[in-house]
Amino acid sequence: MDGESVFHALSGHGEYKEIESGQVVIDKKRLRLIPHIVWKFDRVSLENKKNGMRRLKFQKKIGHHFTEIVTIGKKKKHLLFKTFYGKQ
Repeated sequence: MDGESVFHALSGHGEYKEIESGQVVIDKKRLRLIPHIVWKFDRVSLENKKNGMRRLKFQKKIGHHFTEIVTIGKKKKHLLFKTFYGKQ
């Protein structure tokens, strides 16, 4: 996970927008759930985006429903953290 992606997950959308759209505000405590979600997911799916990008969506129910999205690197050797959100 790079710093820009972590910053985006923590503050990229803004607390007001997240609450308004029915999402859980992501804080440092919730961000620490990411390893657990990746290793103990309830559901994972592969999505092919229109621009040719492929991404994995990991989902886990932990009180709220948390989702982490990672993109598959161009050489298919790396997973790159994209975003993290929770639904109320």
